Amino acid sequence: PINGRIAARFGESRDMGDLTWRGILLAAPVGRTIRAVARGRAVYSGWLHGFGMLLILDHGDGYMTLYGYNQAVFPQVGDRVEAGQPVGTVGDTGDTPQSGVYFEIRHNGKPHDPLLWCRVAGAGDHK
Repeated sequence: PINGRIAARFGESRDMGDLTWRGILLAAPVGRTIRAVARGRAVYSGWLHGFGMLLILDHGDGYMTLYGYNQAVFPQVGDRVEAGQPVGTVGDTGDTPQSGVYFEIRHNGKPHDPLLWCRVAGAGDHK
């Protein structure tokens, strides 16, 4: 969704009791453009406790992506978006330790490690 440093990884402790990260936190400056990783439809666009300004895109076949801690989200519920389309800007809303975007992928409601699905800049092939 953005070029940024991985500040928290899927499954790592959130330092909040037994909670773990169900996605990744990509550190980036406030205001940087966030882009949709795939074509989809906005099913949630607004404030949610813990996530701050949150956008949820439904990609069909049980897949959803979540973009949290945003300064702003552009699509409204029902809007269709294309892969690469700007969908918001990086913020520091919600329960974030720093500015960035929280990114989560779910399939049939179950979170999956985004790093298994998305390219990591500068990482090369790691298979």
